Amino acid sequence: MARATLPADERRALDREVVWPAPTRLDRMIAQQLPEDRTIRVASLEAANGDPSTTRALKERARELQRMGLAVEVKRNVLAFRADWREALNAMELHLDIRKRLIHERAHSLGMQKPIEHLRGLLWR
Repeated sequence: MARATLPADERRALDREVVWPAPTRLDRMIAQQLPEDRTIRVASLEAANGDPSTTRALKERARELQRMGLAVEVKRNVLAFRADWREALNAMELHLDIRKRLIHERAHSLGMQKPIEHLRGLLWR
């Protein structure tokens, strides 16, 4: 019996989660499968419901966490996660939130500047 695969929208959402620089549900799934020593064979990561798309995303997320410096490959296809890997992800999310807020505030202030400059031009003619 073949396993059902996820609809395209859910697969795209999983693909976004794989590279998201903040905690995701994939991270929770990985954390649940990590033993006490936080070392796991990438091939052993598996979705609880057996979905192949989610299983693939879990393995890709583990590799992405390695690229982020939150895990190191100790043997071929075996990753050891830093003791603080989840806290580090939370810090990345906070940093991302701060950057988004600053960009939004800057865009808002620049957006308000243009109408003011336009009014100055009209008033000083």
